[in-house]
Amino acid sequence: MDRIATMLQNLRRLQLLLAVLLVLGVSLLSMRLPASMPLHFNVAGGVDRWTDHRVLAWFGPTLIALGVNALLLLLAELVARYPLLINLPDKSHLRELPANRQAVVGASARIVFVVTGIGVTLLMAIVQLMQILGATDATWASSSPLAMLAVPIVLTVPLLLAVLRVQSVLSEEYRAFRAEQPERGVA
Repeated sequence: MDRIATMLQNLRRLQLLLAVLLVLGVSLLSMRLPASMPLHFNVAGGVDRWTDHRVLAWFGPTLIALGVNALLLLLAELVARYPLLINLPDKSHLRELPANRQAVVGASARIVFVVTGIGVTLLMAIVQLMQILGATDATWASSSPLAMLAVPIVLTVPLLLAVLRVQSVLSEEYRAFRAEQPERGVA
């Protein structure tokens, strides 16, 4: 459990650091940006819709990242207090575990929420960067549309690994719990 708690603490620090860097970076860059900004990119990576420079428009992806992170932190705390809220394929196994073993699974699930928050922050930072680059050079995106499509795919890998790890922790805890149980007599 200590290993999971340390990992969770380090991931939360990373999550907070990324959120702060995103807000600071966008704040500093928004002062130097032109009057119009890209609002939408087409499949080829070119800007096909523009909007006026507005604070809400420039900070849109940042606000989305902060809002999603706040929601994920709330869900992580709920899962920590009520591990049975976790939706897993072997939920019946989770119900059979004693509270201390459910807490281990719950802590692992909290990691999924934090990793998801980190992924959302990175994705919104990339969207924000695309906006900034599109505002300063409208042709940059058309030179590498495949790279832009690969980013969301690459960001999902850590999330999938974290989800698989939670399922693995549940399986390990359930096996250990079953091994500790006395054999049930067969009549």
